[in-house]
Amino acid sequence: MAWILLFLALLLMGCVLLMRFSLPGFGKKATLVCMGLCFLLLLALGIPRIHSPFQQYMKTPFYGTFVRLPANMLVVALLMVLGSAPAWVFLGRWAKRSKDKKTRSEISTESLTNPIEEKKTGPSRRQVLSAMAWSIPSLSLATAGYGTFVGAQSLVTRRIRLFVPSLPKSLEGFRIGHITDAHISPDFTQIKTLETACKQLSYEQLDLLVTTGDLCDHRPQFAEVVHLLSQVHTRLGHYACLGNHEMYVGIDQVRKDHERSNLQLLENTHTRLGDLRIAGINYPSEQTPQMKANPKVAAQFLQKALPVGQSAPFTLLLSHHPHVIKQAQHHSVDLILSGHLHGGQISFTKRSVLEPFYGYTKGLYQIDNPNTNSKMSQLFVSNGFGHWLPFRIGCPPEMVVIELSSKQTTDSENV
Repeated sequence: MAWILLFLALLLMGCVLLMRFSLPGFGKKATLVCMGLCFLLLLALGIPRIHSPFQQYMKTPFYGTFVRLPANMLVVALLMVLGSAPAWVFLGRWAKRSKDKKTRSEISTESLTNPIEEKKTGPSRRQVLSAMAWSIPSLSLATAGYGTFVGAQSLVTRRIRLFVPSLPKSLEGFRIGHITDAHISPDFTQIKTLETACKQLSYEQLDLLVTTGDLCDHRPQFAEVVHLLSQVHTRLGHYACLGNHEMYVGIDQVRKDHERSNLQLLENTHTRLGDLRIAGINYPSEQTPQMKANPKVAAQFLQKALPVGQSAPFTLLLSHHPHVIKQAQHHSVDLILSGHLHGGQISFTKRSVLEPFYGYTKGLYQIDNPNTNSKMSQLFVSNGFGHWLPFRIGCPPEMVVIELSSKQTTDSENV
């Protein structure tokens, strides 16, 4: 953590100096004020991590509101400002050069100017350039503030009535609660938020609660997170699959914590509850440091969990990575629940801005099942409950309640 804070301090210092060099009007006083505020914020972040007696303050609302959230906003703003630096540095330097030329011209012609000055109409070119240069980092800061303090904190309960034409009568009105990508840790999603959400889900009359990975990024809190989720009131139980962040936390500890709770972990296997078959697969990687998803590994995991030739009236697959839909369609899967991409965290329509690059990112997708003409595989990708980059616009964190129905109504979820 110390080297992360040091790296952040160097980035902040570099950004402030770059603004001093480029932006007109960003003088010595502004530089010192920005440096001082950044130093105080980094100090508030660092002391509780270095000096253990102060760690209790990290759990207080004051720390969350006045230290953690501003620090998160600062990181997001820093990324946006540095990303847009070529534009505002160019405009700012242009404005400064225009100012210098004008000053030299005024000095050289001061004795020849007419005492009756002509009235100027409208802003000068230098003023326009200065305004444009300042607008980019200012807009970045405002956007970061909204995405951090509003967008990332606006947890919603998303209720979906999902149309399944071939749904068995025994599963009509079946209600599934879904939580994924909570990323509980002292620095990201707070465990109190999950505690409140679990209480709310207990009133949703759920038949089943499922989780699809990346629940906690802080190993000492993982057992508490699993315990909270297993306490949600359901009729038939609680089931989970692994995400890639469980690998970072420590897979052996994760398995032990699940064994001690009522949250049953499905690792490349399935279980039957009457007409419902629930399967779960691990994150399909080759255990490389990059943890990149591998389609071949996904196919192997699916073959273990859902052997070809075996079927059920309705099959629910839990997979952290959504792209397994391409392999799952060969295993008579009716519904896949996933997460992983947090909906892209930025969205201006029903789809994510990242969808053109990553494909299945947010919402509901359908794909024909080649094994039968009467079924189709449906994939629902949640926005996620939390985040490791606390910034969202148009893509709020969510907990999902899905109600299965064989009757298509106006409030059914549309693709």
